[in-house]
Amino acid sequence: MPGCFALGVASAGISVSSHAPGVAPETGCAGDYVALETDCHYDDLIYAAQQQLEIALGLRLARNNGEVLLNPSRNKTWRLGEKDQVIVLAQQLYQ
Repeated sequence: MPGCFALGVASAGISVSSHAPGVAPETGCAGDYVALETDCHYDDLIYAAQQQLEIALGLRLARNNGEVLLNPSRNKTWRLGEKDQVIVLAQQLYQ
């Protein structure tokens, strides 16, 4: 999906240096981690991120003007849509 991944998490209050290799926060489409429009928990996102060698930090919800939730409750049930995003720490690979 074009535009799914972006280093645009600065608007979430997370500063990113795009020139430094290593681990950096990114946002990814929720559909890359869980089935869309089905019930899920934060633990589901954590597990899915781990399968991609990433660490889930939270969510950016398309509703509520892009509300950012870092380390949200594991008891809450989410129904994520196409425009919702997962905030992760991901390895930056350079060749």
